[in-house]
Formats: sequence, C-alpha cells, structure tokens
Amino acid sequence: MARARLNELRDWQLDQEDQDIRGWELKEQTGHTIGTIDDLIVDTNTHMVDGVLLKDGTEIPIRNIRIGKDYVYRVEAERFVGGTQPVAGEQELYKPEEPRIRLVRF
Repeated sequence: MARARLNELRDWQLDQEDQDIRGWELKEQTGHTIGTIDDLIVDTNTHMVDGVLLKDGTEIPIRNIRIGKDYVYRVEAERFVGGTQPVAGEQELYKPEEPRIRLVRF
C-alpha cells in the first residue's frame, strides 16, 4: 500500500468536494474536541482515504471516523459491528457507516 498526504498530491482531488473534512474539528462522542483535521491520508493504490492526520501529528484510521452534518467524530471500530445503532440523540447528526472518501487523479 502506497500512502501519502493529500496536501502533497498535486494531481489528486476528492471525487466529492463536500467530503473535504480538512480544517474540521474531530470530536469524541461525548462532544470533547480531540483536535483539528490537518490532512487526509490517501492510499494511492485504491484511490481511497484511509486515515486523517490531526494538526498535532496524530493519525486516526478512517474506520474509526464518522462524519456528521457539521463535524466529525471518532468511534471505536467495533462500536457499530452487527448493525448496532448509535446512542440516543446521534441519529440525526451521525452516520454509523464508515466513510468512503474516494479520490480522482487528473
């Protein structure tokens, strides 16, 4: 697997611009802010984002990220195994599925 920061891939862009979460706060499910997303880590073989990089250098796998309407939050990957529903109050804000952020090369 070849991995690179999206900011360093000059001839790549997100397939859907509304999935660009760079600059967004990453939160715990409790609402506590973990940090700000600085960049997206791309698997250049699959053309998919496979992680996010926070401003402090912490990398979080995409399988542990859920994208809400106005922010992004971190979950443990097994949290939604077996179709488990989000906790009360999350239904409108959170999508329980793992995000699939695709890139195109031009």
